[in-house]
Amino acid sequence: MRGGRPASFAFVLLAAVGLAFWPSAASARSVRDAVGRLVEVPQTPRRIVSLVPSVTEILYAVGAEKTLAGITEFSDYPPQAARLPSVGRYDRPSLEAIVALKPDLVFATADCHSREFVGALEKLGLNVYVVYARSISATLNDIRILAELAGRAREGRELADSMERELEEVRVRSAGRQSPKVVLCIMLRPLMVCTPRTLGGELLAAAGAANLVPDGGASYPVWSREALLAADPDIIIAVSHAQDEDPAAFFRVHAPALAGRVRVIPADWLCRPGPRLLLGLRALERVLDGWDSPRRHEP
Repeated sequence: MRGGRPASFAFVLLAAVGLAFWPSAASARSVRDAVGRLVEVPQTPRRIVSLVPSVTEILYAVGAEKTLAGITEFSDYPPQAARLPSVGRYDRPSLEAIVALKPDLVFATADCHSREFVGALEKLGLNVYVVYARSISATLNDIRILAELAGRAREGRELADSMERELEEVRVRSAGRQSPKVVLCIMLRPLMVCTPRTLGGELLAAAGAANLVPDGGASYPVWSREALLAADPDIIIAVSHAQDEDPAAFFRVHAPALAGRVRVIPADWLCRPGPRLLLGLRALERVLDGWDSPRRHEP
């Protein structure tokens, strides 16, 4: 009996040591990210670094903000996100700063972060999930998936489902509306516009606008002043970035004949694939509801 006690103790000790290392394997699972990569992610992430402003916003919206250990510079919503440690620029975050936060999951985006950068993170032993939401449906899918990965599956489903219902309600209301001809400009220098297959283009369609930018070629083609004048839109939607305090002023200078047709909406409401796309949709609906042939009021 006395000889059996040390063996039993050794077994318990070995089991304890094994359990200490086991979570990295037993509590992990394999999932496909948005670009088809097979990624190991923890069952319940405790420290997430979000390199993507829309992901940061989604995690807050589903109540998973306590898992956030770090963000990048443009993760500015909700305002309290700014209190989190920053790992640097959105397009060029610091590998050292990311590693120092000891994340068990990192979110990157194919829109901005190269394969080489993602590979460098993985070589450092980090789990990296890549998002790539270029449409409304992909955004809703991201909300459900990211919430589930962060342990908030129910909240993610409820949020995405409520957004889906409101989108459908707006589409139904817009079906009987006269469709003004619209150009959505997401940048001014250069003048960059949205085709129908962009987030902004899909929101225009849902709200009942006729997008004057043809499909094909680049998703965000650059137009000249002459091309904009030739299109002769009923409404120009210009988005406001931090560096463009008054986008309408640009058109007063560069296209004064169209200046009275400009309406300004915050860029994040139309271009950031997250919960605030509904704010953009509502703003577009108000603009279209209030449309009263601006040409009648022009000199």
